[in-house]
Amino acid sequence: MFSKAFPTVRSIVGITVSSGRNLRPAATVRLCDRTFRARRLNSQTFHRLDSVKRDKGEEELKGLVCVLADHSSGTRAEVDPRGAAESGDHQAIAGLQGAEQVLQSSNLGEARGRESGTAIAAAAARLSVEGEGGTKGSFSVGAMATEAAHCRIYLAAKNPRQAELIPGMLVATELKLPEGAQLLATPDASDVDSTVTELFDVIDYLKNLRTSQFGAFALYSPLIPSTHTLLSQNFKEFPEGSICIAGAQLQGKGRAGNVWESPKGCLMFSFTIKMTNGRLVPFLQYVVSLAVVEAFEEICKAKGIAAPEVRIKWPNDLYAKGLKVGGVLCTSTYSAKTFNIVVGVGLNVGNRVPTTCLDALIQEVDPHASALSKEQLLAAIMMRFEELNSKFTSHGFTPLRDSYYDKWLHTGQTVVLEEKDPESSEMSHVPLTIRGLSSRGYLYAIDERGEQYELHPDGNSFDFLKGLVRTKLEA
Repeated sequence: MFSKAFPTVRSIVGITVSSGRNLRPAATVRLCDRTFRARRLNSQTFHRLDSVKRDKGEEELKGLVCVLADHSSGTRAEVDPRGAAESGDHQAIAGLQGAEQVLQSSNLGEARGRESGTAIAAAAARLSVEGEGGTKGSFSVGAMATEAAHCRIYLAAKNPRQAELIPGMLVATELKLPEGAQLLATPDASDVDSTVTELFDVIDYLKNLRTSQFGAFALYSPLIPSTHTLLSQNFKEFPEGSICIAGAQLQGKGRAGNVWESPKGCLMFSFTIKMTNGRLVPFLQYVVSLAVVEAFEEICKAKGIAAPEVRIKWPNDLYAKGLKVGGVLCTSTYSAKTFNIVVGVGLNVGNRVPTTCLDALIQEVDPHASALSKEQLLAAIMMRFEELNSKFTSHGFTPLRDSYYDKWLHTGQTVVLEEKDPESSEMSHVPLTIRGLSSRGYLYAIDERGEQYELHPDGNSFDFLKGLVRTKLEA
């Protein structure tokens, strides 16, 4: 789902990889003596490798930990695979069985030097469960990711002119790609491998797309570190409006440098846009958020069902029934009097745990409704954005303001601004009523005396669901 990455969890299950400096796929993995008991698990158990560490002075990779989360209860589980096998805890074992995952990293130094998110991509471990009298069972504990060397990025274009760019890009040396990634032309529909289209069918997406620019040049990868990073590092190499789509990604970008969980079942993409009017740049994320909500409603209308209420939580989140189902992120650089902006969007389309998803919301309205097509949804989003952006660039945010307020959560909302007096250190609590957006794109509110407030996302901590705004205090 599209939520903040789990915090690091230490000392869950320790395992030792007995090998030399070069780790091989067939490396033997045995459990350490540390044991834990398993809490309740079920078929929805999500498991991943959390971190890779190496003890100094030893030629072994130690401390590879397995993190298990029971998404039905929102809790984590500490699991001892050996104990589960010996006690016949079939529920725990069944929750862990799956396809074999083996160490993919060929260089220990590479794995050691990466962030935890990339370390996930560098290692997966196959565990053998042994009890008295021999092996009683075996299962795999794997990462969501595979080695970055397996990253394949497919190029495709809607119109012939952009399609002519693809052969040159395939041999371009100036492109900055993830380490070991392959850049490929998308095969024809008749020749495409099912593994390419399993998570997202870029050909089907382009068939549904009717835009002149945005989303018409597409990059798609079944697994990539970050769509946002790829476009940011190659902004000038791809046509404006290019879109990068991920089946799953390892290091999705969030506000303030947060890393976001981006597993299968989510619609994750980034696209590029240039702007010259700096006063409009802060409003772009609102235009994108509005496009996403309205496109979702259009898809529901086409299905013949009433659209579940998805609303915008300022500044960049999408919520339904008090639960987050998506988010928008815009980053920019300034060069030659132009803002080069990468817009990132993530939507939880099909992951029903640990919270909810768009498919679940639709089926609450109509239990017989078919699952959303991510390809059709993305095409609808890009088409709606191109329409809204045309008004936005010509006339500013004013023509879209009422539509935006109609889709956000905050009109007339009362919140309490909690501040600390710098002189007395006493806390003050000021009731505020949200009136809308300020001329600079920030949150505009007034207090009971009519005094006006402009609230910035980087200067305040917002808990709108509890009606509380806290001024961030400098350390």
